[in-house]
Amino acid sequence: MTVAASDYLQVGTVAHRLTAVLGRLFPRTLVRSLRPTLTPAPEPPGADPAGLRTRADATRSADAGHHRADAPPADRAALDAALAAAASPLERQYLEKAVAAGHDAPVITAFADRIRGRTPAWLRHHLTIVDPARPGRVTHDGVPFAQTDGTTCGTTAVLLTRVLTDPVYALALTTGTDPEAGDPGQEGPDPSDPDEPARPDAFGQRLAAEQQRIHRVTNTAWPQALGTSPWGMRRGLAREAGARYGFRWTDDTDRRVLAAATRDALAAVDAGHPVPLLVGNVYPAHYLLIVAHDEDHVLIYNPAGGRLAEVAVTDLRAGNLAAVTAFRHLHGVLLPDPAADPGTGTGTRPGPGSEPA
Repeated sequence: MTVAASDYLQVGTVAHRLTAVLGRLFPRTLVRSLRPTLTPAPEPPGADPAGLRTRADATRSADAGHHRADAPPADRAALDAALAAAASPLERQYLEKAVAAGHDAPVITAFADRIRGRTPAWLRHHLTIVDPARPGRVTHDGVPFAQTDGTTCGTTAVLLTRVLTDPVYALALTTGTDPEAGDPGQEGPDPSDPDEPARPDAFGQRLAAEQQRIHRVTNTAWPQALGTSPWGMRRGLAREAGARYGFRWTDDTDRRVLAAATRDALAAVDAGHPVPLLVGNVYPAHYLLIVAHDEDHVLIYNPAGGRLAEVAVTDLRAGNLAAVTAFRHLHGVLLPDPAADPGTGTGTRPGPGSEPA
């Protein structure tokens, strides 16, 4: 677990936190058993039923139309050509998601060439690492998608945020291909072909390297050994995921505060923005990430061990996260700025292995 000591040293917050802690020294009752899976969102007409299933993904597909409309005529024609050449509805959905992430026409064209004609199993394996319909351990090629040391829970949450919102980046991470750099990369294995062995060592090395690279981005001043501060998370989310987030302290002894934080977090997730949560006991110590939402439940990722767990919205609203973590208190939440364009700056984001400028 990451011990982000910086997260409670801000001037003006210590008294607030100590007051809130005095009456809550004992753990809450364990959460009741939850249903096995989130309910998938309705599929758009013509979509692959095993494709992009969350409301957030549907929102991003709709956002692709806005990015296309804002593109110069030549780029718009190139984007239209790439979308028209998609070999399946699922392939087109991933292209729309890449457009919504803000990539320019040359990157979209290279990405389209790289994934064209791939099987649905290959596309989902390389571009959707986290399946919102399958709570439990998150792995890729048998490698746990989890923080690789005790200080990178925050940076792993940033990394997964980018994976969830940017299939071009997901492809680079899972295969070593970087369409942004015009790199042909490696041919990733087709999971539907039993004769193609996975290469877990390569993915595990890329995942660990990316966590360390992002940790250097988030911790330009604060010591890396102390984890990631909320302002470091904001920096990492802006640079990596292309979205501006703000941090809000949350007193989970105040039901009105929790209700407002839950309402805003769910609205952000429904709009396509994963939401980091800062949790702990007496002091903030660890980050989680809300990745999906249906009417009654949210799906929350825990970087420690790399697991997805369902949490009832009523429990989130009550500050009860026992289904996903042993930490008892929600100390803060990072929420996107609604005025910020989630795709802004995507074309300059670093790919796997590249160092910040």
